Amino acid sequence: MVPINVGIVGYGSSAKIYNLPFITPNPDLNVYAFLQRAAIPDPKTATPGSHCTIDFPNAKHYQSADDFFADSNIKLVIVCSHPDSHASFAEKALLVVEKPFTTTTAEADRVIAIAKESGKILTCYQNRRYNSDFLTLRHLVNKNALDGSKQDNKTIEYTLGEGMTFGLGAHSIDQALVLFGKPASVTAFLRSVRGVETIATLMQDQLKTFVRGTEGSFIKEQIFAGKIATDEGFGVKPSSTHGLLTTLNEVDKSQIYQEDSKRYHGKFPSIKGNYVEYYEDLVAAIRGERELAVNPQDSRDAIRVIELARESHKTGTTNQWS
Repeated sequence: MVPINVGIVGYGSSAKIYNLPFITPNPDLNVYAFLQRAAIPDPKTATPGSHCTIDFPNAKHYQSADDFFADSNIKLVIVCSHPDSHASFAEKALLVVEKPFTTTTAEADRVIAIAKESGKILTCYQNRRYNSDFLTLRHLVNKNALDGSKQDNKTIEYTLGEGMTFGLGAHSIDQALVLFGKPASVTAFLRSVRGVETIATLMQDQLKTFVRGTEGSFIKEQIFAGKIATDEGFGVKPSSTHGLLTTLNEVDKSQIYQEDSKRYHGKFPSIKGNYVEYYEDLVAAIRGERELAVNPQDSRDAIRVIELARESHKTGTTNQWS
């Protein structure tokens, strides 16, 4: 089949680090064009990574959004620009929007309605559904190994579309929605950590995941391996970093029954993560071969969680899902 021509809006870290490394290995996708406001630099003096024309000299370069979206050869648009531009660009084409999907649910509802009316595919770049830790946790939840609910602490920032909640928080909230569905209510607390040297806890091993239920718990430490997506072995976790699974009943052969606690304990093997699969699934959805992996309604609901969390902190109340 003919590769799908991809147009990318923006050329910052979102495009260069979090999207392009997973697009370029895919033979069904062709990096065709960029929308980057900056003028073309002198290739003799420009450094790699400074401009799309330096790194992708064969791709088209547009400085105007009107010209970019007027190019009928672009079949898939990936929006990697500032969050406050996501909604306006999302109204124009068949596309992937970086997280956060939008800055408000009103924006999300509008662009979802436009996509449905036009029949175009619209999705959000929730690539962390494909990482090892989440795939492992999802596997355990689907097996009813824990039979409980996830408890998380979140940092709430007040600038729409910015801060850790709209950044990494959008991933964590998306994962919680995938695992457990919509919440009955949302309660949030704001804690300022500005002015301190680090927000990392004073623990030798930083906590990544802690899930506890009526039948078991799963604890996973944060790993800072320094690998990038194109490195060999990316997405594979060594056995020393596997999470600790504790359950009332045996879930996996890696567990050993401990008489003193009457529990099964063991390092549960991590499932291999692969961000490349996000774009493989997207290509299949565009070609009608499977359902869209990341439904935009899911990403809209994640924004709604953030809105209710902000309101909860401001009013000191628990807000029912609405």
